[in-house]
Amino acid sequence: MRVLHVVESLRPGGAEQALVNILPVLADEGIESEVVALMPPHSLSAALESVGITVHHLNMTHRWNLAQGIRRLLRVCRRGSYDVIHSHLFFASLYSGLTKPFLPRARRAVTFHNLGFDSYPATTLWRRIHRRLHSLVVRLAMDARIAVSESVAKHYERHLRVATDRVIPNSVPVDRLTSEVDGRRELVSVYGAAVDDFVIVSPARFVPEKGHRYLLDALEILVRQRLPIHALLFGDGPIRQQIAALVRSKRLTDTVSIHPAVPRPRLLEVMRVSDVLVVASTQEGFPLTVGEALAVGTPVVATAVGGIPDLVEHESSGLLVPPQSSVHLANAISALFRDPSLRERIRAGGRTKVQNFDTRAIALQLDGFYRDLVEGSSGRSQR
Repeated sequence: MRVLHVVESLRPGGAEQALVNILPVLADEGIESEVVALMPPHSLSAALESVGITVHHLNMTHRWNLAQGIRRLLRVCRRGSYDVIHSHLFFASLYSGLTKPFLPRARRAVTFHNLGFDSYPATTLWRRIHRRLHSLVVRLAMDARIAVSESVAKHYERHLRVATDRVIPNSVPVDRLTSEVDGRRELVSVYGAAVDDFVIVSPARFVPEKGHRYLLDALEILVRQRLPIHALLFGDGPIRQQIAALVRSKRLTDTVSIHPAVPRPRLLEVMRVSDVLVVASTQEGFPLTVGEALAVGTPVVATAVGGIPDLVEHESSGLLVPPQSSVHLANAISALFRDPSLRERIRAGGRTKVQNFDTRAIALQLDGFYRDLVEGSSGRSQR
């Protein structure tokens, strides 16, 4: 069976990294996969190609250039003769859907990855048009719909009035993430922390829904308690400078280091030697970073939003806190700092919990989904 995955770009995001994780394992199940990226950046192309996945770059001049996008995607589809065209996120599903009249034989699926309508509510005419177009595409042009968590499924059912056929979470390559890393002193010092600091790592795009301001408020509380903490923030995004200014205004420059996004292998090394991963988001679909932290044995403090509780059980595989609550964040981080036995307990619980999301187990779910889809029985059996 041949599957073409369509993405808007290959930037180092969660949906894109999920493909890097699972496509080589799907190949072991007889699913031959290729990827097409509508536009740059192509940061993850090399990671896919290094494991034998063919990547097609359409290099569209603008994401709304419909004629160009349809023409270039059709050219790839006709050469490949794919059984399934699987799109991820809005523009990928738009162009995948628009090719259906020209290539009706291939079955089409879409995966919903996020809670996008919470970030960008349909409060303007253009956003209402956008939502309507999105709804039409996934209802009329898609043969099946996947969500990465139950919360994401409910989100799209509410906003697009379309049922999700199956919930299949993103996968975590557990077997590749369990090795230890030596050299904590050298690694954390590169990013501004001392070896004796209680190191907090928080990798996330600098956008409002990632909750950086609540994390900074929590760090301010912990500094007043004189905890020897240092937070490493990794990421890029439109409010990065705003967050940097907030760090300065709160006089946290000795406590917080802000760094650009780093390649995944490097980020995993930093996570392994950190004392806690903190996710302060106000919304999340299914955060791959949390699963990776569980796999490498880093305790997690995260907000109880979206798909996070699927991965984190409070006081078992991590600590959950309410969103937008800096006091609860600070208390959870402080609890981990003061109680080594709690750290060890949730570290062990996290490694057990993440086995449910191992790449091979999720690949088997996707394999069954594709075979049902091609045979015409994709149904709602997995909900």
